[in-house]
Amino acid sequence: MSSAQPSSFSATQWVARHVEASGQVFRTLGEQTVAQLKSHTVLMIACVVFFACSAIANVAYGFPVVVSFWPYFTMIFGLLVPIALVVGLPLHCVYMMVVQKPVSPFRAARDFYGGLIFDTRRWARFIPAVLVMMLAFAAYSDMKNLIPIINPFCWDQTLFQVDRWLHGGRDPWLWLQPLLGGSWATQGINFVYNVWFFVMLFFWLSAALTHRDHGWERQFLLSFVLTWFVGGSLLATVFSSMGPVYYDLAVAGATGADNPYAAQMTWLKSINDTNLIWALSAQDMLREAYLNPTEGAFSGISAMPSMHNGSSTLFVLAAFCINRRFGCVMLAFLATIVIGSVHLAWHYAVDAYAGILVALLMWFVAGWLTRCNDRFWERRDGRLLSSESLRLESAN
Repeated sequence: MSSAQPSSFSATQWVARHVEASGQVFRTLGEQTVAQLKSHTVLMIACVVFFACSAIANVAYGFPVVVSFWPYFTMIFGLLVPIALVVGLPLHCVYMMVVQKPVSPFRAARDFYGGLIFDTRRWARFIPAVLVMMLAFAAYSDMKNLIPIINPFCWDQTLFQVDRWLHGGRDPWLWLQPLLGGSWATQGINFVYNVWFFVMLFFWLSAALTHRDHGWERQFLLSFVLTWFVGGSLLATVFSSMGPVYYDLAVAGATGADNPYAAQMTWLKSINDTNLIWALSAQDMLREAYLNPTEGAFSGISAMPSMHNGSSTLFVLAAFCINRRFGCVMLAFLATIVIGSVHLAWHYAVDAYAGILVALLMWFVAGWLTRCNDRFWERRDGRLLSSESLRLESAN
């Protein structure tokens, strides 16, 4: 008859086995993180340069350089990631039931979310990308507030004239009125325009949290930072402008009948009296912050180029890399954002066109830089970092 082992020996063995397993998990995570840091080298350099430029500008104009990651950390991990998981759960369930049709939906959902949360490869990609992009977020916020200090708003009248010249001598918003002048159409466009933030979150998390490199993820993240750096900070400072809604603030004497956008704002406010238009509340908040600045208030106005349209262009490019149908859906989304930016008086039409062009250029620049990054580490380490090799590695 065999005797049972002492309980103390079994407990010690159990602890040792789990400590060893935990150590292996952390070693694996560390190795994977180092590999991902190499794959994101150009992204890290871009974010550091972006932040350095912002810091230099702050010092040059007598403002302190404050490095605070906590607001972005809490926003991402305390708000955005939980929202993405909660919203994504029912959407993914619908996708499984309609498209995948698994034998056991519960088991399929468990496997998907288990892998999403506990797969170290995902976090090895996500954590470095998120931490370094917080630098870019902080830099953009600081630079946007510095725009009128570095270069006081001076381009609105020129952009207004260019808009009329490009559109047959008529303001673009007037061309849209016969089709979109109703309250329901305006509310729908306003809704899509606000959904932009969650679409951005979807693409950003999808690119950062995936455990496989399909080729578009790193290019999207890098082009996202470059677009906001080049378009949202550098070009926005050069072409310092406020947009149609603030034309009366940007152009001296442009009040009442002398304001070419007074009729548009009167019309939008008349719709808002009976049907809430969220854009107007945000516009009023930014106007108040500009006229009566207070520390910590949501502020910063910039029209040229449009980052709503620039980032939406990146969504289209990434979506076509994923699926042709998805790309067509995002192309329709981009068209709605372009129309909404003009229809809701946020931007001149030329702002949207410029934002799209900047994003297209940054997308191709990011692709080239990503390939250069892979070739550099291939020569240095003697191993490939291309999307194909990373995909094969992560599948093992």
